[in-house]
Amino acid sequence: MHPAPPPRGSLAPGTMIAGRFTIQRLAGQGGIGFVYQARDTASGRAVALKLLQTVADEESARRFAREAELLAQLHHPGIVSYVAHGLTDERQPFLAMEWLEGEDLSRRMGRQPLALSDTLLLLRRVAEVLAETHSRGIVHRDIKPSNLFLRGGRVEELVLLDFGLARVSATSQAFTGSAIVVGTPGYMAPEQASSRPDLSPSADIFSLGCVLYECLTGQSPFRAPHIAAVLAKILFAEPPSLRSVRPELPGSLQVLVDRMLAKEPERRIPDGAHLLRTLTELDGLSELPPPTREPGTPSSGLTRAEQHLVSVLLATPSARLGETVTLKPEDPAHLRKQLDTLQQQLRSHKARPTLLAEGSLLATFLLESRGSPGPGRGLGGGEGPAQGSAPPAPARQGCDGPGRA
Repeated sequence: MHPAPPPRGSLAPGTMIAGRFTIQRLAGQGGIGFVYQARDTASGRAVALKLLQTVADEESARRFAREAELLAQLHHPGIVSYVAHGLTDERQPFLAMEWLEGEDLSRRMGRQPLALSDTLLLLRRVAEVLAETHSRGIVHRDIKPSNLFLRGGRVEELVLLDFGLARVSATSQAFTGSAIVVGTPGYMAPEQASSRPDLSPSADIFSLGCVLYECLTGQSPFRAPHIAAVLAKILFAEPPSLRSVRPELPGSLQVLVDRMLAKEPERRIPDGAHLLRTLTELDGLSELPPPTREPGTPSSGLTRAEQHLVSVLLATPSARLGETVTLKPEDPAHLRKQLDTLQQQLRSHKARPTLLAEGSLLATFLLESRGSPGPGRGLGGGEGPAQGSAPPAPARQGCDGPGRA
């Protein structure tokens, strides 16, 4: 059999980039460019060279430039090392980083589950990296197994990849007509899922909590058949308890997972440094103390007997394939006015409208059943069904306002 032809637009081996990097082979490709293994003639070392396609959209170009700028500032053994960035002779942006041999966590878990000791070691390594990035005010925004690389296949040599979505301060939430969202739906914090513009380092802690849950149980904490349902679960549902999946796990891990996956950022472990201290406590204790609650504070868990949630998804304006739609104050006034009017109408019917990161508008209606046993947490608390229960399957409806055909 003849080898498959190289992808259209890829560079041939031997091509020189910026008078310094010699292309050796194509290592991978994505929606906006290619990754090559190249030789750095200045050092003689192998590098990973990311090359952005000239047809990439403006937002992708901004993310590419931001990743290069952030990596140039970061120096930590758990962060992929920056080598250089710039433009090719054809004005294509490139980014050169250290070449890594090994596999990412996603591939490792698909091949073989992690032992508990390896899971805790991995958690500590990521926490060390986040302590560094968070101390600089950087929120990664895309912590997930495929961005956690095991150098040489060793957990103790974990390297955090892909700072393309990282921000020093998040000022907007973007999504595209092709359902590409800022972050990965199954690992997004609730504030990302609901398109809140400002994210704190605790968003990375939530995402890492999802990774921890998956390492411990072998399944995602917010599994659902489509993106909108995943985001709805992140907002309103609690994952099944660890002991319901693996009864042999110590209770201290459940407390840790609960603190990392708290819906409200202010109740979550706030950043990597605090997570490191929490893990130190875990090393010396068989159990972690549960989060403190002020006297008289109602429980955040809702039983089916107390409240029921009915979710309705309404479409937001459609965009052409690949076109980025960013809801920011400077966007067209008529677009924001339509969305504001629609949300006001929903609130008048005692619904809580939430704009999801992939573009849908989730209207949540709360119905209190008869004989409700005491006060529960209302819609303002941002909490949903009791642990282990999932929200009703959302139903898509049309609307007279802005909609997707």
